[in-house]
Amino acid sequence: MIIVVVSVVYTGCKKDEENSNQKPTCTITSPVKAQEITKGDEIIISVDASDKDGSIAEVRFFIDGVEKGLVTSVPFNYNWNTDSESIGNHVIKCTAVDNEGVSASDEISVVIKVNSMIPVANFKATPTTGKIPLSVNFTDQSTMYPIAWLWDFGDGGTSTLKNPTHTYVNEGNYIIKLTVTNNYGSGTETKPDYITVSGTSYSSFTDPRDQKIYKTITIGSQTWFAENLNYETPNSWSHDSVGSSDDIYGRLYSWGEALTVCPDGWHLPSDDEWKTLELNLGMSRYEVDNLQWRGTDEGKKMKSISGWKEDGNGTNTSGFNALPGGAAGSGGFFYIGSSGYWWTSESYTGGYAWYRSMEFNKDKVYRLINLTTSGSSVRCLKD
Repeated sequence: MIIVVVSVVYTGCKKDEENSNQKPTCTITSPVKAQEITKGDEIIISVDASDKDGSIAEVRFFIDGVEKGLVTSVPFNYNWNTDSESIGNHVIKCTAVDNEGVSASDEISVVIKVNSMIPVANFKATPTTGKIPLSVNFTDQSTMYPIAWLWDFGDGGTSTLKNPTHTYVNEGNYIIKLTVTNNYGSGTETKPDYITVSGTSYSSFTDPRDQKIYKTITIGSQTWFAENLNYETPNSWSHDSVGSSDDIYGRLYSWGEALTVCPDGWHLPSDDEWKTLELNLGMSRYEVDNLQWRGTDEGKKMKSISGWKEDGNGTNTSGFNALPGGAAGSGGFFYIGSSGYWWTSESYTGGYAWYRSMEFNKDKVYRLINLTTSGSSVRCLKD
C-alpha cells in the first residue's frame, strides 16, 4: 500500500494580516495641555499626523465639539482666533483620517483668560436727572490707560472725547454706553436707564423796571437769560427807529452801560463765567482759555434754530437761543443776521473789554477784546 502525504499550507491568516489597514496617529503638538491663552490672541493649533501603511487624507479641527476647519496637506495647522471666545476652559480636538477612511483623534483642554492690560470701562455722570434741556457732564473712570473713547448717549448722540458734555432735549430714560480702547484691546460699560430727563426747564423772569418778560435757561449750575436784554438806557442802541427788531435781538450797549444794565438779582457775566458755560457745553479745559475761535460745536449748541444768515442756524440744544444781533458803532449797525456779540464784565487795558461772538458760518465760539465804546448784546446771569 502506498501512502501519499499531501501537505496543505493554510495562508488565510497571513493574507488577512497583509490586507489590514493600520490606524493613523494623531497628536496635538501645540498648544499644550492646560496652556493659558490671552483672549484675543490668534493661536496656531498644530497636529503631528502620520499613517504607516498609507497617507493622511485630512485633519479636522474642533473647538468645544464644533468643527472649525479642515486641512488636507502638511503642515496640519489651523489658526484659531480667540477674540470671540468666552473666558474659561475650552476643549481642542483634532481628528486625522487616512486614505482608507480610518481615523484617530487627540484632544486637550486650554484656558482663555483676560489680558490684564486690556482697559476696563467705567464712568460717572453729573447730573443724572433733570429737566430738558439737560446738560450732563460725563467723566471717564476707566482703568488700564485707554487711549480712545466712544460714548453712546442713548439718544443718537456720540462723542470721542474723554470727558464729554452732552445736552438732552427730549424726555426719556437713556442707556449710556462707553467703549474704551488701547493697544491691547477694548472694554465696554453699559448703564441702562442711567440718565432720566423730564419736561422742560424753561422758566421766565419779569423785569420789574419795564415789565418785559424774558425766558431763562439753566445750564449746569448757571441760570441765564435765554434772550438778549432789551432794556432802554441812554447809552444803548435800538436796531430801528420803532424798536420792533429789539423784541427779537434786544438792544446793544456800550461796555460801561452793560456793566450795570441787568436787573436786580442778575449781572453781566464775567469772562470766567462765560468759560464755565462753554465748559458745560463740551469745550475742553485747554481750549477755553485760548483766543479767537475755540472749541468744536459749542456755538452751534448755543445758536438759535432759525434767524441766521444762509441757513447758518444752530441746534440750540443748550437752550441758550443765541441770535445774530450784530454790533453797533459810530458808523451804525453791522453784521445783523450774520453775527452776534456779547459783552463780559472783564476789562482790558487801553479802553478795551472781553467779549464773545458767534457767526453764521462757524460752529465755534470767538473770544477776544473790543473797544468799550462799541455796542454789543447783553445776556444777564443770575446772581
